[in-house]
Amino acid sequence: MSKWDMSNFPPSNHSLWRENALKELKTKQLDSLQWHYDPDVIIQPYYEEADAPFSLAADANAELLPHQQIGRLWYYLDSVTVDTQITDNKDANEIALESLGQGADGILWKLKEVDQQAHVTLFKDIGFEYCQNAFQVTQWGVAEEAFFQRLFSGSFLKKDILPGFLFYDPTSDSDKALRIEALFPQGTMFRPHCFDATSKLASSLSPTGQIAYMLSAFVERCKKLTDAGVSINTIVDRMIVCVSIGRDFFHEMAKIKAIKVVLSQAANHFEGGKVSPADIKIYSQANVNTHSVVDPYVNLIRMTSAAMAGVNGGASYLSMPGFDSRNPFSPGQFSQRISRNISNLLRDESYFDKNCDPMAGSYFLEKLSADLASEGWRKMQKVESSGGFSSSLSGSYWQDEANNFEEKERALISSRKLNVVGVNNFCDLSLFESFPTLKSYNNEGSLLSSFEHLRIKMEDYLAKQSGQSRPAAMAIFFGDKQASLARYNFVKGVLPAAGINVAEWVPWSPQHAAPFSADTQLIIVCSSDQDYIESGPAVFQALKVQCPKAHLVLAGNPGSNEEQLTKAGIDSFIHLKSDFVKMLSSYQKLFGI
Repeated sequence: MSKWDMSNFPPSNHSLWRENALKELKTKQLDSLQWHYDPDVIIQPYYEEADAPFSLAADANAELLPHQQIGRLWYYLDSVTVDTQITDNKDANEIALESLGQGADGILWKLKEVDQQAHVTLFKDIGFEYCQNAFQVTQWGVAEEAFFQRLFSGSFLKKDILPGFLFYDPTSDSDKALRIEALFPQGTMFRPHCFDATSKLASSLSPTGQIAYMLSAFVERCKKLTDAGVSINTIVDRMIVCVSIGRDFFHEMAKIKAIKVVLSQAANHFEGGKVSPADIKIYSQANVNTHSVVDPYVNLIRMTSAAMAGVNGGASYLSMPGFDSRNPFSPGQFSQRISRNISNLLRDESYFDKNCDPMAGSYFLEKLSADLASEGWRKMQKVESSGGFSSSLSGSYWQDEANNFEEKERALISSRKLNVVGVNNFCDLSLFESFPTLKSYNNEGSLLSSFEHLRIKMEDYLAKQSGQSRPAAMAIFFGDKQASLARYNFVKGVLPAAGINVAEWVPWSPQHAAPFSADTQLIIVCSSDQDYIESGPAVFQALKVQCPKAHLVLAGNPGSNEEQLTKAGIDSFIHLKSDFVKMLSSYQKLFGI
């Protein structure tokens, strides 16, 4: 037997692929295979080596493991909120020590309040030199400066080092940026300069929009700091870039790599700049705008995907919210522990730390990284030519960009072209037994709010109607069973999004009436297009006689037969092009909801 190698596969190229693809597509166009997540970047269905600019980011990996030239290192930060209205400093300290003892690599201290006397209690037994510490504050003033001045000048730091960063972005306030630079001593391994893209505005932008936002902010602040005598290399050594990880796994990996590339290129435009992509340190956290409040357990999958994207993309720091973080009534201690374990599993059981750049060699991901970087750079230049970051921030440019992208995302979710498990498809109607507090939760503001409003409206109704069973739609089929089954399964995926159950389907027979009561409110009819026209009218009329109050729904797109089917007794249609939110709301009204 001859030795097997890749030469056994015939060579391929764009022309050969196009030729074969057109044969299989038949009447469809190649454009139908393109993928548009970021509206300014088109994903093609085929890439080859010539498309991949491998020189783009050959050293964009994150920190290499100490004394080792393979693998990579990231730190997982557990969040500890310091707010005297919720928990005192002693409790916060105990939570932090427990997190460090259970696998966290460091703590993200969310300082809702800055207590000048908190240091001794809050940081008791915290070995700053052995773990990473990030400090998130909502504002910057005299109290915050005094807090950090005492931290760095007191006896809390052993060996005068504090690995970590400041999670506060002064945006366009150059005075604050200069005060922060002067306050935090160099040589402590602490990064005081934060460029934050996790805010509601920034995280609502498209991937290229986020890159442009970050790049514009970086350029403007570096100009001010370098004008004040701070070298660009010092700025990079003392800065952290904070990003949120959205729903698309591949785009988010490529986005992080692109950010490292464009920021290093921008830094090297300054005098004396000697910055590589690997010098850009990134903190990543999951964006919860597509996290489900009605099915929180599925958020574990979303957070695992986000963590994988952050690690593979080259993030140096990682933090995940609890899977029930959108539920303000949940204590979240268990879910926070599960989130922490995601990082531990990726490192200790999936060996994500053994490869410094998993994206290298993927033609698709290398090309996507390059496209995101170039488009983000183009948008940054547009902002610069229009007055710079501060001018665009005070105007409506970024908000308009965010609104446009969110509108597109909401439309995809509402039309179910984007499936969100547990929200607009594959909904588990039993979960509210475990999360009763959600029945009074207002979930406006999420990208999922249109569907979640329907679901919570139903659960609230059931809570008030003690002992009443969940409304259910009846289902019948006739004719082509294979076509009927496909349409029945489609309906079973749609109606539970509004909290409506779908009963097991039953066959229709003119000899035996369907087992429906005269008070049945909603009946779904499933069959093939041909059977709807040929056999349907008799079935519809018989159902109308048996269940005079029922609203008959035909599963499938009627096309040009809509008028004929409506006259035969069909009240509405459900298919891929339906307005699902409007349709489901009308179904709820049938049950008095």
